Amino acid sequence: VLPRVQLIGHDLQLSSAMFDALGKEPDFTNFTGTFRGVLDYIFYNSSRVRILATCSIPSEIEMVDACGPGLPCATFPSDHIMLCCDVAIIPSSLASRQYNFM
Repeated sequence: VLPRVQLIGHDLQLSSAMFDALGKEPDFTNFTGTFRGVLDYIFYNSSRVRILATCSIPSEIEMVDACGPGLPCATFPSDHIMLCCDVAIIPSSLASRQYNFM
């Protein structure tokens, strides 16, 4: 028996890496002929990890030029756009201090 949704939770303090690095979520991470939207995220704890860099996300025009109406194609062999970022892990002895790596 599954618990009620209202009883499911956690106390993890997670942030979206792409939102924090780019100032917004990408317009899409899944790009098909029938759906374009964000399905994929990189979550992290900002008190223990700093985002140093992220990969670029192709624009909708770049996607259509490369693949037509949707993924996958020869240039992008998945129907999901790759998300990646470089991070610096902050040792627990330094976690309470504020650092700006970007």
